[in-house]
Amino acid sequence: MAQDAIAVANYFVQKGMDESIPISPMKVQKLVYIAHGWHLALLDEPLIEDKVGAWPFGPVIGSIYKAFSTYAKNYIQTLAQSNGQDISLNNVSTETTNLLDEVWDGYKKFSATKLSNMTHENNSPWDLTYVEGRSNIIEDNLIKSYYQKKLT
Repeated sequence: MAQDAIAVANYFVQKGMDESIPISPMKVQKLVYIAHGWHLALLDEPLIEDKVGAWPFGPVIGSIYKAFSTYAKNYIQTLAQSNGQDISLNNVSTETTNLLDEVWDGYKKFSATKLSNMTHENNSPWDLTYVEGRSNIIEDNLIKSYYQKKLT
């Protein structure tokens, strides 16, 4: 079941708080995008309901950008909320939770800039989709294919 992207972002923000690993808005963007890619490749279904945009600074999920924009380049201090309640994962499978934990464990050590650079590689979904001055969506099938190739 696809999740609200902000709920996935909150999952990573909470992990960062629990482990005293600071997370910026850009880092959480990239973690959610990477988790979405691995979820598509390994579990054959989208992790998030939201579409991923090809923005000048890489893949961006608009709802996450909006939810954490007040932090700008600072570290996120609180979970995103709706009507005073934290936005959390809903009916998430064990496979999805395990995958989120693996993404966290594998990528938490990287800076936001390093994660951003990873998403800008030649022939990445962002690279193949981004056109300056346009607001394009990175299609899930392109993201899935890219992460499936990383498996081999």
